Amino acid sequence: MAYHKDTLNLEKLLLKFLGEPDPMLAMLQWLCHKLMEVEVENKLCAGKGEHSPTRTGYYLAP
Repeated sequence: MAYHKDTLNLEKLLLKFLGEPDPMLAMLQWLCHKLMEVEVENKLCAGKGEHSPTRTGYYLAP
């Protein structure tokens, strides 16, 4: 039932965005933030807050 779980998460996100004054802007900001997180994790070879011997740098969150 993983598909159902993902659908529920998507529904929650959409409802959250619809409550914003500009839903499209809120969705775009969320998407950009997630893409930047993935890019940083891939560059550092470690997830957020994760310690790894192969980590190649650090990231200071704003």
